[in-house]
Amino acid sequence: MIRQLTIKNFAIIDDLTVDFDQGMIALTGETGAGKSIIIEALSLLLGNRASADMIRYDAQKAYIEGVFYLKKEMIDKINKEIGGIEDSTLIINREIDINGRSTIRLNSRITTVSLVRSIMNKIIDLHSQHDNQYLLDKKNHLSLLDTYLKYHSTNELNGYNKSYQTYVEALNKLEAAKKEELSEEQVDFYRFQLNEIEKVNLKENEIEELELEKKRMSEFEKINENLRTTLAYLSSEGSALELLYEAKRALENLSDDPLYQKHFEHLNDLYYQLDDLRTELEQEASNLYFDEHRYNEIQERLFAISKLKRKYGHTYEEINEYYQDIKTKIDNFDNLTFYLDKLEQDVKNKKEEAFNKALILHVKRVEVASKLANEVMTQLQDLHLKDVQFKIEINKHDELNQHGIDDIEFFVSLNKGQPLRPLIKVASGGEISRLMLGLKVVFSKLFGIHSIIFDEIDTGVSGQVALSVGKKMKELSKHCQVICITHLPQVAAVSDYHYHVKKVNKDNTVTTDLINLNQKDRIIELAKMLSGDEISEASILNAKELLVNK
Repeated sequence: MIRQLTIKNFAIIDDLTVDFDQGMIALTGETGAGKSIIIEALSLLLGNRASADMIRYDAQKAYIEGVFYLKKEMIDKINKEIGGIEDSTLIINREIDINGRSTIRLNSRITTVSLVRSIMNKIIDLHSQHDNQYLLDKKNHLSLLDTYLKYHSTNELNGYNKSYQTYVEALNKLEAAKKEELSEEQVDFYRFQLNEIEKVNLKENEIEELELEKKRMSEFEKINENLRTTLAYLSSEGSALELLYEAKRALENLSDDPLYQKHFEHLNDLYYQLDDLRTELEQEASNLYFDEHRYNEIQERLFAISKLKRKYGHTYEEINEYYQDIKTKIDNFDNLTFYLDKLEQDVKNKKEEAFNKALILHVKRVEVASKLANEVMTQLQDLHLKDVQFKIEINKHDELNQHGIDDIEFFVSLNKGQPLRPLIKVASGGEISRLMLGLKVVFSKLFGIHSIIFDEIDTGVSGQVALSVGKKMKELSKHCQVICITHLPQVAAVSDYHYHVKKVNKDNTVTTDLINLNQKDRIIELAKMLSGDEISEASILNAKELLVNK
């Protein structure tokens, strides 16, 4: 939710900071006082376009900052998709300079508008009387229904998505095989390469073993000299082995004492280990000789391997991978008809499986569509659309797509005797506002939205209808923060917090101020909204009654 909003040098606003809380918040004030400017400033923190025209006339730059509180499930959702959120407090600020340059920061780090927009679209829903297209547009109705479906069950959607993805992968494999059909010349060239690699018959680890053997043969003199020197130190008179033998014999004289017994055993073990080592080194020294014929064999073998390395890879693994790849291509060419038939059959099987899963998904959509339609009608009836009919039409088609086989559109009849018509064709402004509000109540909870901002969507309603609109917003505020700009006292009266937006003179200029009204000032503001600036006793009583009955 929005915890705090700071606006500096934006439009007519000089310097404004306001704290918000959870619940329903009403913003009221005269036309031109700056209510919509506050919403426009907030929209910049949601990723909307910025312009130098937005800067206050006597300033060089505008600054807007928002502090937002996120629930844990929203943090997890954002981090799963794009990452970057470390705790429950999110601070976004934006600067616009006189040249039109805009800088946006997220938790003090410069970031992109698109990233901020991606995050904030999941947190805040900014809705005006002209901003109905998403819910009205048929192309979004399937995703709306599926969002509702996922709230009840994910099995059918997950099952279809997995099956459809498997089908697409099989289809792509078939298309790739058709595109990669080889010419005779290409196959002949691959056969030549295959024969060249097979002729060398490279073994795993052979390159490393040959290079090590070559290194030892190249250093024959060095190895021979150092082996002989080592054996001299171990075997000659006064050698290490002889001295160690004398030492262990001396310690053996004390071995009847338990303390020295273990030292003797240790020294005795060292002696025999060293003696074994001397024997091994003597054997290696006696076998050591330089085989010129073998050296030439190694050179020739490494030369043949180096030709493969230049052409097909620097390691055995890379050469073998290339070998297996061209072997597969040749095999596929030799058995092309059989291979393509096999892939086509696999595509057919995967498509049939996906289609069956789509039918299961269709049945589930029909089931939840009825529940969703009833829930929407309940909300709309609460908004004094007593004769409303809401229907979700689901038509099957034969072709699979990523969403299944369903074509979905929302239909509504708002008045008795009227036929059901697509949402996009409903006419009355007041009725559209109530329709949108009813849909928002249903879907905002499903989307996990933290805050909804209504910018004068209650235009065109009055009386009891206005009161029902206000109460519906209040109901919505039980699970998300609701901020509404309104001209209706019935709506403002049911809010938890009432802010008055007004123009004030400051240093011979005009700016906007935002005042959180106490109970007394709230009654006066509601009375003005009821009767105009001439407040009557009746309007005061009416305002008090609205607050009592909220």
